Amino acid sequence: MKAFKPWATAAWLCLAAASILMKATNISLRALDRAPLCLFRFWTGLPCPGCGMTRSLLAAFQGQWRLSYRYHPLGIPLLAVWTSWLFFLPLASDRWNLAAPIKRLRPWVEGAAIVAIFLVYAIRMKAGMSGQF
Repeated sequence: MKAFKPWATAAWLCLAAASILMKATNISLRALDRAPLCLFRFWTGLPCPGCGMTRSLLAAFQGQWRLSYRYHPLGIPLLAVWTSWLFFLPLASDRWNLAAPIKRLRPWVEGAAIVAIFLVYAIRMKAGMSGQF
């Protein structure tokens, strides 16, 4: 997991920088609606379970919570968990031994995250089929 952390940190910083740059140059998040950011959707024409997550994270970084939720309901929780994992957990683990409880909870949290992703995907697809998506 330690090899993954530099990549996760770099990705978080890139999203934050892109969000700040978009805000500074008055580029609207709506302008990204026409950009093919999802290769799965580009190739198949169908949305993937993560479609809208990049836009959701960019909106959340800008503090546009409702727009973030509209792009993808799991964007705000992902940003909160990602931020705490990158910045707060290493500080806390130096003072308290949190490694053991986290290792025990990890399979449950990962399983819950996968269920949440596909549950949201199913709800969004059903709404899309009825013209509400």
